Formats: sequence, structure tokens, C-alpha cells
Amino acid sequence: MSSKIFDNFILFYRGFIPSPGHLQHLAPPPTTPTVRVDTGVRQGDHVTTFYDPMIAKLVVWDKDRTTALKKLRETLSQYQV
Repeated sequence: MSSKIFDNFILFYRGFIPSPGHLQHLAPPPTTPTVRVDTGVRQGDHVTTFYDPMIAKLVVWDKDRTTALKKLRETLSQYQV
């Protein structure tokens, strides 16, 4: 189960667009044997409008879909951007 973390904001007439600027605070959840964070940015990096604004992909797994969804929700609540 995975979720993508983006640096976007919403313009009601255009939808989601990149939110350029510095990542002043970035604290991903801790990784464990069942939680993985794939990322290419760190706190202080600059997000531009010229590239994909995806910050990370959060991947979790567990014994079944229901348990994995619960873990994904809990882990997403710990992600700080």
C-alpha cells in the first residue's frame, strides 16, 4: 500500500499546482521493517515549478489490506511537511 506526498496547493480554477519554495520543515515518519519512505529531497531543499513536486512515496505493508490501510493512515498522520 502506498501514498505519494506532494508539495502542491489548490487553485480552484486550475486544480493542483506545484507550490514552489524551500522545504522549511520536513520530518518523515520513522522507517521500520513494514514502513518505507522513498524520497529524493531533504529539509532545506528547494521545490521548483519545473519538476514534479512529489516529495516522497510512503510505502507500508502488513498481513492484509485492512491492516495495511490502518497502518498507512497512522503513518501518514506522523508525516510532517
